[in-house]
Amino acid sequence: MNHVGHLALEESQERETATKEDIDRYKDTRKAYYKFVSDGKYADALKLVGDVFKFTEGLAQYFCGYDIRVNDKSFFVTHSEVKDAAWIEINTGAMSHFGTATRMLFHEWHHIRQNYVFLKTNWIYGNHEFREWDAYTQTLNNSSLPDAESTQTQYWSNRRNEYWNKVPMHIQTTYLRQILLMFQLIR
Repeated sequence: MNHVGHLALEESQERETATKEDIDRYKDTRKAYYKFVSDGKYADALKLVGDVFKFTEGLAQYFCGYDIRVNDKSFFVTHSEVKDAAWIEINTGAMSHFGTATRMLFHEWHHIRQNYVFLKTNWIYGNHEFREWDAYTQTLNNSSLPDAESTQTQYWSNRRNEYWNKVPMHIQTTYLRQILLMFQLIR
């Protein structure tokens, strides 16, 4: 199990870099995003990114909106409980880099998906540390998103590893068994 865990972590650390096609594909979205941000239309910038990259797909009924904080802090946070709708706190300082902000927003929408979709069928998503590890892993590995700043990518990678080390052993082994079963079913 330990060997499989290391393989899963090593594989999840590999990420493709953006190709010229990716950069061209994001050109118009990036331009519109920066225009919204420079005009102080943060909600419009977030909606654009969410729509273009389909973060909200299938999750609209679980979301009640953005809480936009105009400041220099550089983080986004999801607030949700299963019985209530989620909202995402956005600190506008984190919106200065298109790729970083896009991946941060993806991370928060992934938490909503975990809380309202995945948790219904897989109990391991009830563990906070596992959810964070999974969200950081997905954020780092999603090759359909524009690249984030390298310092932010390194920070996320460190956080992912810290969270994995905090995931209780019984959840780690359950997750690894689920991955092995999935590979067996695919073959």
